[in-house]
Amino acid sequence: MPSGEYLRYVALGDSQTEGLGDGDDLTGLRGWADRLAEQLAVTSPGLHYANLAVRGRLAARVHAEQLGPALALRPDLATVVAGVNDLLRPGFDADEVGGHLEAMFAALTAQGARVATLTFPDLARITPLARPIGDRAAALNQRIRAAARRHGVIVAETAHHPVVTDPRLWSADRLHASPLGHERIAAAVAHALGLPGSSDSWTRPLPSPLTVPSGWRATATELRWAAAFLGPWLARRLRGRSSGDGRTAKRPQLLPFQPLPAPGET
Repeated sequence: MPSGEYLRYVALGDSQTEGLGDGDDLTGLRGWADRLAEQLAVTSPGLHYANLAVRGRLAARVHAEQLGPALALRPDLATVVAGVNDLLRPGFDADEVGGHLEAMFAALTAQGARVATLTFPDLARITPLARPIGDRAAALNQRIRAAARRHGVIVAETAHHPVVTDPRLWSADRLHASPLGHERIAAAVAHALGLPGSSDSWTRPLPSPLTVPSGWRATATELRWAAAFLGPWLARRLRGRSSGDGRTAKRPQLLPFQPLPAPGET
């Protein structure tokens, strides 16, 4: 198969791959995986695409619930992105999470799929309250890179570039990418895969500088974020609930790819 041409793309993961932050549940979620499928379809007009990702899923559940269906679809390209939800849990174990990711890498590549994944940025560069997560992200990234080397998995290295923590690439909850962020993630994966027309332009800063609040305005911003997003997230954790409870994959079958209309189109 010529480079950049794929017939069956399957995406595994959690809320980022499902597309939270890019559209909504009423009009439809787009997300970086959909955007990547759109790029793939340019050189592969017959592309079929499935997205098995479900928000809130830990790596263990992605492994347990999505790997089997993904293998049954026999993809020639798969993306596996999971672990952020694990980073936020008190009992995070980098070896355990990395093991689940490696098991998925191994099974998919053994079946002949080309597999791509991501590294994760330091969330403390997005919100100061996430500072304790920084070392966890670095530890998980080390395991992702090592597992990827062992199984020939393509890694889009999003962790190192300053632009990935520009607040404009993140939605208001600071946990999910904004539409612009999803666009950059798709471009990063496309570049890592060497797709025709891709480049490293996704690494470049946004053209206009960002005005960052300081002093009491910065404090007020943090307090509003904590009340609107951190508080409800903690409440779900205390109740043992997940944002993905009762949800299933948005695109569980391989279907011919049709992009969602752009905002304002019908």
